[in-house]
Amino acid sequence: MPYQSVVYAEIQEDHGAVHTNETERIYFIIDGVGEFVYNNETISVTKGDIITIPPKTNYNYHSTKKSTLKIILFMELWDN
Repeated sequence: MPYQSVVYAEIQEDHGAVHTNETERIYFIIDGVGEFVYNNETISVTKGDIITIPPKTNYNYHSTKKSTLKIILFMELWDN
């Protein structure tokens, strides 16, 4: 089973650089406006959008327009 963690987060401004391992990550945007940056591409997101980050990818995301980006993330086991 590749997805073993479901994470809720609220992002204000910049999340910071992260990367995927062997499993893609799927983000569901609950509320807010933001951008994901990966593979030299910027993708705008808003409430209701779903974005998939491929395996072995460096990326970043942030809120825009002074909003709070509320997301649900489906990812590999988060064991911190």
